[in-house]
Amino acid sequence: MIRRGDIMIYIVDKNHLYRNILEEFLKSIDITNFRAYENGEDCYANNGTEPDLVILELEFGEGHWTGIEFMEEYKRLHKETSFIFMSANSKVEVAVETIRKGAIDYIIKSSSGLGRLARHIETILLEK
Repeated sequence: MIRRGDIMIYIVDKNHLYRNILEEFLKSIDITNFRAYENGEDCYANNGTEPDLVILELEFGEGHWTGIEFMEEYKRLHKETSFIFMSANSKVEVAVETIRKGAIDYIIKSSSGLGRLARHIETILLEK
């Protein structure tokens, strides 16, 4: 089993404020090995270490991959990486599509969503 300090997490979210919230949340649960990116292309181009988990948004804006496109492309190279979508989009069909395409969960951005994220991180730690 890996230790908390050994897990690598990437945050990919266009919203600077929410990236900061996720960073502070990870620190609060003793996860310090993470990197944050504004969009999928930046993450794809700048990563060096295969993450255990990628937390990502659904949409990054015009001219960028969607979160699903990024996940599909990234999974080709990093088959062991898990993906969790955190989005304000509450459409059930969107959540179902992300999970069907390979995400382990789709969480609506909220304070209760952070608790759900923490449970997934605990599961990943136990599985490693």
